[in-house]
Amino acid sequence: MIKQKKKIRFESLGIETIVSNGIHYSWDGEIDNLHDHATQLRQRYAKKGFYKDNKDTYDDIEAERKQYGDKINGTLSRFYKFQLHPPPRSLGLYIHAYIRKGLSKETAIFVRGHEEAHALYCLGKAHLLGKEVDKICGTNGFTEEAFRMMNPIHDIALFELIANYGGRHALVLAQLAEKINIKPEEIIFVLNS
Repeated sequence: MIKQKKKIRFESLGIETIVSNGIHYSWDGEIDNLHDHATQLRQRYAKKGFYKDNKDTYDDIEAERKQYGDKINGTLSRFYKFQLHPPPRSLGLYIHAYIRKGLSKETAIFVRGHEEAHALYCLGKAHLLGKEVDKICGTNGFTEEAFRMMNPIHDIALFELIANYGGRHALVLAQLAEKINIKPEEIIFVLNS
């Protein structure tokens, strides 16, 4: 059986990639309440037989809401379906990225790039971000190879490191496109705001 392919685009990173038809990516934009949006997504996918990567209950969303409140600027929701028996067989992955409404323009760009880099990592394609970083930094494929090596390692520190590169890369692209007026040395300060 030949797998059908399609393109998906990570707009803030300027990256387009080919994935199988069972993979879906959605940029949901700026959301009033991240926790409520996550709950709505989980309920919608549960009705279709998909499951979240951690729990079927909502305890994790409520615990996060209590711990962090509005301190979270963006997030990623992933839903999987894998069914061999009984037929019909199905396989699917839905990834949604979204950020909190009301962020400064620079922070919103950074957070979107950060979340899109998380999505690339989840798809096993972090090296594509590394390749784009290499183009800007002139590092001759070093970052691409480093991200390719790191991608299969499921470690939260690496996950966040690569995502922070995504946020910075999105800021650089926005600056080059004159969408924002920020000096390269100021990009690190957006990360800390």
